[in-house]
Amino acid sequence: MLDREEFKNRIGQKIREVRESKGISQKDFEFLEFGIERQMLSKIERGLRYPELYTLYRIAKTLNVSLSELLKGVDND
Repeated sequence: MLDREEFKNRIGQKIREVRESKGISQKDFEFLEFGIERQMLSKIERGLRYPELYTLYRIAKTLNVSLSELLKGVDND
């Protein structure tokens, strides 16, 4: 089982991978329909901020993926 710190790091990496695979910059992300502020996204992607469930939901919606897809593989060792 992942501890809180490792989860923050892994979910941040996954969000960055998905965002970059869709060609969306952090700057552009905040202006999309469900986007969050660039500073918050940057902190989440770098593992400096723990995302709340609703924030993860908004990120998934913005990236046009399901929440389960966003979390897929995060807990693999």
